[in-house]
Amino acid sequence: MKEESENQMLIPIYPEERVNYLIRMFLTQNDYIRIEDICDMIFVSRSTLSNDLKEVREKLNYFHLELETKPAYGLKITFTVKTTLPKKKKQSTDS
Repeated sequence: MKEESENQMLIPIYPEERVNYLIRMFLTQNDYIRIEDICDMIFVSRSTLSNDLKEVREKLNYFHLELETKPAYGLKITFTVKTTLPKKKKQSTDS
């Protein structure tokens, strides 16, 4: 009986728990996850999930991560590497 309870994932109830749960879920998935599937997993309405996803996006943004939405596929975490090229030094025309 103890093994069963250790293997089961607890379903988050409070908003902060759901936000953390969603972040962990997105970080551990490589594929898109459909909104309907997420609602079914954590037993919330689409409206509640939408509110939670706003908070998820804010937290991810702090780490330069984004929650990409792709119609008919779902959501997944993405990141972009921003690079800045070094400025060229002006060549002096002293001859």
